Amino acid sequence: MELKQYQSRVLDELSAFLKNLDKEREERNEILKKTPEEAREDVASSRDFVKRAWKKQRGPYYAKQDGLKNPLPDVYIKVPTGGGKTLLACHAINRIRREYLKRQTGLVVWIVPTNQIYRQTFAQLRDRSHPYRQQLEIASGGRVMIAERADVLSPTDLRDKLVILLLMLPAAAKASKDRLRMYRDSGGYEEFFPKEGDVQEHDELLKTIPNLDVFKDDAGRNLKPTMIQSSLANVFRLSRPLIIVDEGQKAYSQTARETICGFNPAFVLELSATPPKHVNIVSAVSGQDLNKEEMIKLDINLTNRNTTDYKIVLLAAKTKREELEREADIYRQNSDRYIRPIALIQVERVGKDQRKKGIIHAEDAREFLLKEGVLENQIALKTSEKDDLEDIDLLDEECPIRYIITKQALQEGWDCSFAYVLTVLSNLTASMSMTQLVGRVLRQPDAAKTGVPALDECYVFTQRRNSGEVIRNIKKELESEGLSDLTGHITDDTDGKDILPFVTTKFRDKFKKFEGRLYLPQFVVMNGNGQPHLLEYEGDILANLDWTKITFPTELKELNLSNAPNHGKASIGLPHEWVRHSDDDYANGDLTEPDSVLMTRQLVDVIPNAWDAHKMSRRIVDYFTKRDGKEKTANNLVFIIEESKKLLAVQRDAMAEKYFHSQVKKGAFELLLFTGKGEWQIPASIRTRSAARMNRDDGNPLAKTLFDYIPDEDMNEYERTVALYMDEQERLLWWYRNQTHSGYKLQGWKRNRIVPDFITASVSDDGEDEMGEVRVIETKGIHLKNEDTDYKKAVLDLCDELCRSPRGGERRKWKDLKEEFADHQFKFDLVFEDEWESVLNGIFMGPAN
Repeated sequence: MELKQYQSRVLDELSAFLKNLDKEREERNEILKKTPEEAREDVASSRDFVKRAWKKQRGPYYAKQDGLKNPLPDVYIKVPTGGGKTLLACHAINRIRREYLKRQTGLVVWIVPTNQIYRQTFAQLRDRSHPYRQQLEIASGGRVMIAERADVLSPTDLRDKLVILLLMLPAAAKASKDRLRMYRDSGGYEEFFPKEGDVQEHDELLKTIPNLDVFKDDAGRNLKPTMIQSSLANVFRLSRPLIIVDEGQKAYSQTARETICGFNPAFVLELSATPPKHVNIVSAVSGQDLNKEEMIKLDINLTNRNTTDYKIVLLAAKTKREELEREADIYRQNSDRYIRPIALIQVERVGKDQRKKGIIHAEDAREFLLKEGVLENQIALKTSEKDDLEDIDLLDEECPIRYIITKQALQEGWDCSFAYVLTVLSNLTASMSMTQLVGRVLRQPDAAKTGVPALDECYVFTQRRNSGEVIRNIKKELESEGLSDLTGHITDDTDGKDILPFVTTKFRDKFKKFEGRLYLPQFVVMNGNGQPHLLEYEGDILANLDWTKITFPTELKELNLSNAPNHGKASIGLPHEWVRHSDDDYANGDLTEPDSVLMTRQLVDVIPNAWDAHKMSRRIVDYFTKRDGKEKTANNLVFIIEESKKLLAVQRDAMAEKYFHSQVKKGAFELLLFTGKGEWQIPASIRTRSAARMNRDDGNPLAKTLFDYIPDEDMNEYERTVALYMDEQERLLWWYRNQTHSGYKLQGWKRNRIVPDFITASVSDDGEDEMGEVRVIETKGIHLKNEDTDYKKAVLDLCDELCRSPRGGERRKWKDLKEEFADHQFKFDLVFEDEWESVLNGIFMGPAN
């Protein structure tokens, strides 16, 4: 599963901390080696290497300690609902073990807050074909063991495998530990501890790890001689696990913190949409990040019916769902992408004996839908007593379900991107019980917009409520889901006053003369027929590469494969269908030979020519089969594929870059103020929604924005800082916030187009209201200096170079296609967070252009 840009950023920011952490730990260890033994404890306590490593991160540091009073790296990743917490956690395990813990195997304790999330996560991690599991296979070299609290572990398991043990917090975080199974002495863990009668060994181990539980008498005193309990909790303390905490904000009671830290973890990574106070946030994802990556459905369209008849509301929701399905059918004919819109219906009662007059029961809603022509198999109940969704894949094209009736069983851990319509029929006074379901309809199918407005938004139907109150509660829910910066994307068609209206923002009066005249250069392909077209990655770059020049990645020869055996079962990390069987082997579940044809299906993501992809797959499989044998190659096939794709993508991108530059050099690709099909110019108006207008920090209105209204939630903190700084520069005429989906984009030699953050115009020598140099500015955080950033900088530098004339480096005069820009010049900049002020000072504080 390819990571989104914000997910790559999060992992890069985590890696930056891990590298600092590793460096500071090594420096501390070197000091301890040179310190007299009697002073080592004082030196260790005075040199908190975690705190020193954090100084290079942003924000204050809050010290944490493990159960042995050692400094504990405990960091948070802030990820909104729908942002892929589990995928990030799987990738983070790889980073933490590789870059800090320095080993692929060992124990990971994965803590979840509820039974529903537990069951969902466990099923995903156990599924060898699931992207989460495959990422763990890569992290471990194909040696993954997914375990539960009741499973028996051995030291060999922890030495040779990456053991992911799922644990519900209530099963561990109890004030009375003696009543919990994992704290009791039990069979199966004896190998971890000294033999029962070896008093000296028990004493020595306790000196090393003094917080191990020991046997006690009825009065709570340690029995003599002291003996360590053979318990799962003690295995944790002994093993120094990596701990992953899902929904970390729910594990912040004193008991929960004491429990987690008391397991003596080597590292704690917590993920949450709403981290509590006083935690170390190593990286944060905003709602805008998800929106830019097309992960969520926006806008949220509210329809509130002021009626006591729930059937009117339910009928309106049914009509909307059917309308969406018609749109989805048309969309599939044009795209071959399947979407089946689902309506979630919240009722007041679901129990068998709770149906009575005046209360909207699940059966009331079900019977009404049946009378309105909905088929019985299209309706599912999801309650604590009846679960029609168990073992059902709602995304399957054969699944008939279109309506799900519930009370509150979908509040957590439920994920179906086909859910579009939320219908709230309850009259409960606790309005948050309604809004807790909003997050269930936000996820965008396939994390990709369809381009059909109706299928890129979600819908909420309510009855007998104050519209303003509903909106305020939806806003609260968005905040609880970590999506507070998206509260402006709520619409209301109810005749109420307390709503968030559309805002149409237009050019400021003093800039009206530029309306319809502001074009920006784009890369175009100069066809022989004299009809240029906008550059397209697939047709103009990828289709013209010589795939026969893709070579066997020499780095693969350094790849070490796992020695983990098959044990007569399905290959570790390998779906059954990825391996060729003989008839006899298949009956026994044994795996014998890796299949290069199935590997080809993965490599076509990088090498689109299937024939060339197959030849490369055959070469790679043959190489490892000859070097390591068929069985070992089969065991590691997922690992080999992922590494191959990374290395081949480097070659593909290098070929694309070389081809791109060659086409530019000979004039086949040109950077022009294009006015043909697909031309882009700053629009005359933008329709948006926002609860608040962006102002300067002192409360005064913005002065130099090209448009008269900027939504307050339209930028992240760094972008906002840059914007406010620019707004105060005398040499700046105007600045424009580029739009994510409909804004200015630059196509380079990689698939994803570059969407700069700002466009600015300086004051000209010809007058204070005339344009001089036009700047295209992309901003990047300090921790985002990575391969993707290098690529963007290279494209922007090339654009900057092409905007210069061959004579003396003077700026090119744009008389090619647009007379309005004949006297204006363009400049392209990528500005990092640690240098933005000095760069912008150079741009706006120098002489006028």
